[in-house]
Order: sequence, then C-alpha cells, then structure tokens
Amino acid sequence: MPLLDLFFAMFMFFLFIAWISVVFHVLADVFRNRDVGGFAKVIWMAFVIFFPLIGVFAYLIVHGRAMSERRDSDRQRRYDAFADLTAP
Repeated sequence: MPLLDLFFAMFMFFLFIAWISVVFHVLADVFRNRDVGGFAKVIWMAFVIFFPLIGVFAYLIVHGRAMSERRDSDRQRRYDAFADLTAP
C-alpha cells in the first residue's frame, strides 16, 4: 500500500469518526431539547436516522444556536456544582 493511500485511508477514517460524533451530538440534543414536544422529537429522530446528511444539517441550521446555548448552560451548571463541592 503506498504511503499516500495510507494517509488518505486514515483521513477518511477520521472523517467517519467525526461524522458519527456529530450525529450522536445531534441525537442527544434532540432528547435534551425541552422546547420541542414529543411528536416533533420523533420527527427529528426519524429525519436524522433516515436522511442523515440532510437531517443533521437541517437540525444544525434550525436549532444550532439553541443547541450551543443548552450545552453552555449545562457546562456552567456542572462547573458551579463542582465549585460548590470543592469550596471550603
């Protein structure tokens, strides 16, 4: 196997792992989102599962800002809880 083919295979493997990570983050955010009802969550889940490329990009376009705000607020809440635990 030539060296360039090996680099290309490693790059494609990295992209695949990155894609799986993005899909799992979107699916986790669908469950975490309290602004969306149960039926809408089912629709988003089906859209992401059956049309992954379009579904993920559509979810990121529609809920991207709220997704990052939820992640930041959860991170701040966990940081505050840890700070309360370690405070003298």
